[in-house]
Amino acid sequence: MTVFALQYTDRADRDLEKLEKADAQRIIRALVRIKENPREHVDKVMTSSATSPIYSYHVGRRFRVPVQLLDDCLVVLVLEVH
Repeated sequence: MTVFALQYTDRADRDLEKLEKADAQRIIRALVRIKENPREHVDKVMTSSATSPIYSYHVGRRFRVPVQLLDDCLVVLVLEVH
């Protein structure tokens, strides 16, 4: 099974730093769990482009994490957290 790596944009890092520690840890743990098969856990955002689609990963009811799946380098790029 292919495992994707996680990379965070500067914006995502700042967003996580602003959250309470428990919430940030919960989001990071959730992202680690989807590394083996990210497509099972995300929904494509309809307004994203076909060449560079954005996906939304929901962590509980409170948080939405927009990500890009970079298949050529097996990376889940975390764009921001809100």
